[in-house]
Amino acid sequence: MKKIAIWLTYDLGVVGDFQGLYSWLNDMEAIECGNNNAYFKYSFSDTITSDAQLSNALKTELEKKYLLKQATGRNRLKIPARQYLTKS
Repeated sequence: MKKIAIWLTYDLGVVGDFQGLYSWLNDMEAIECGNNNAYFKYSFSDTITSDAQLSNALKTELEKKYLLKQATGRNRLKIPARQYLTKS
């Protein structure tokens, strides 16, 4: 397993599952960084070798554990643009 620091920005709208997201961020031992921002260290498989794979792995985990409310389409979770794994 590898571990990397992640900045997360989120906007769940009015009906978002804040309790679920905050619970997941708690599990990640995230640091709250102002409104709708968090910083945490994310563990992921050694088989992940690109930023796109890392984003997909994080999205999949959030969908499974936090259960994003896809029906509303109002949840926005962003990882600010940065190359984590891909060297330029």
